[in-house]
Amino acid sequence: MPIAAVRSASDAPWWLLVPIPERQSSYAPLVFFAVILVVLLLAIVNVHGEGLWLAAAIALGLGTALVYPTLLAAVSDVAHPSWRASAVGVYRLWRDLGYVVGALGAGLIADVAGIPTAIVAVAVVTLASALITLLRLRETLPVHPGTPSRAGF
Repeated sequence: MPIAAVRSASDAPWWLLVPIPERQSSYAPLVFFAVILVVLLLAIVNVHGEGLWLAAAIALGLGTALVYPTLLAAVSDVAHPSWRASAVGVYRLWRDLGYVVGALGAGLIADVAGIPTAIVAVAVVTLASALITLLRLRETLPVHPGTPSRAGF
């Protein structure tokens, strides 16, 4: 199976599911989905066989589709309307710069220590990001009496 098929299998869920979490900016699901991404990244390192790689890539695409729009919605939630566009622009700048730096860093790690080590490094950075989010960010969505808390899903 060509690597392009596995890569495409990871992207397909993204295009199908991105509209769903855009409205969910609560931090609890964000952290939960990020931890799922970590588990899936570690699963990719440990599975063998094209079918399992394909299944792991699809699952990783599902997790990614749930995390990234939620991050953007969270940035929008905490920004005042007068500077929201600037905040989203700055967030996207750093996010896109992270793609470049992350790809170069993962490539260097893969060259020095192997692809599995590079994938584990990405999982560690993702987990650290989830923990920082959990410990540092405060929920901004109001909880009204008689309605279920979105922070608890």
